Amino acid sequence: SVYYLNQRILDNTDAIITETKKEKDFILQSYKYDENRIFILPNGVATDVQGGDPSIVKKKFGFEKECIVHVSRIDRNKNQLSVIRAMKDTDIPIVFIGGPDPNDMAYYEQCKAEATSNMFFAGWVYHDDPLLASTLAAAKVSVLPSYKETFGNSIYEGLLAGCNVVATNALSMAEWGLENDVISCNPADVDNIRECILKAYNNDINPTVIEKVKEEFSFNSIAK
Repeated sequence: SVYYLNQRILDNTDAIITETKKEKDFILQSYKYDENRIFILPNGVATDVQGGDPSIVKKKFGFEKECIVHVSRIDRNKNQLSVIRAMKDTDIPIVFIGGPDPNDMAYYEQCKAEATSNMFFAGWVYHDDPLLASTLAAAKVSVLPSYKETFGNSIYEGLLAGCNVVATNALSMAEWGLENDVISCNPADVDNIRECILKAYNNDINPTVIEKVKEEFSFNSIAK
């Protein structure tokens, strides 16, 4: 079975790195392994998401207001459809960065069919493409309402770029001391997603969070 094979893999490792305590606990609950050989190390976040030119994305899609951005593959877990349904009667621009799950094109087509005129699909964007930093610079809110998530790089990239962030309650932001800097939403509740996004959109940006994330989660810090 898969569990048997996973256990064999674990038996042959000297150490395991997990991104969160949640993953570490799952391994210890599900398999036999020495707790002292599991090390929690978050992903590094690239600082090149900072300092983008917001005019690039605004000119590309033709909007003026601060926007909302959702960065991830477009699939049922990442939950773009709930964001669409939550925000369809607003005039706030929403930019979806990411391409479809090739195994579930129907979900992508449904998202596009239900999207309203204030919603834009940028497709896959390379990390060093100026469009990514531009969208984050133009965004007041970065949202990631996944049903399941292990770390969520776009959460930290959003914070680093100076966005307010709405993230799934499947992640414990308290693990990294960010519980007061991120608004947690229920991915299964469209009304709650809407409430959280509007709250984040109307809140002031806390500039101290940017340095906090840079100090703790930049590639340089994680490498050390």
